[in-house]
Amino acid sequence: MEEVGDKHVVQFITDNTRACVSAGSKLIDKRKHLVWTPCAAHIIDLMLEEIGEIKIVKETIQEAKLMSRFIYNHSKILFLFREQSKKKEIIKLAITCFATDYLAVDSIR
Repeated sequence: MEEVGDKHVVQFITDNTRACVSAGSKLIDKRKHLVWTPCAAHIIDLMLEEIGEIKIVKETIQEAKLMSRFIYNHSKILFLFREQSKKKEIIKLAITCFATDYLAVDSIR
C-alpha cells in the first residue's frame, strides 16, 4: 500500500496464520475502506486437515498411501497399473498440503 497509496487499494488477501489475522485486524481498524479476505485455499486446506482426522477417512488415506508406495516401488506392478489405467498416474502425496491426500485417493479409483 505504501507503494501505490491507500486510495488505490480496496482489498487485501492474507494467509490465516495468527500473525496475518492479527495484522489484518489492525489494518482494518486503521483503514476502514479496506476489505480483508482470508485465503480461501488455506481455509480449505485447514478443513481437509480436520476431515483427515476422522477415523474412517484417516484409515482410507493410510491405505491409499500404502498402495501408492507399493505400486511405485515395484516396476512391474507400476507398468501393469499404467497399462490398465490408460497411463493414469497416482498423485504423489505431499507432507504439507492435505488436499493431496484426497487427490491421491481419488487418482487410485
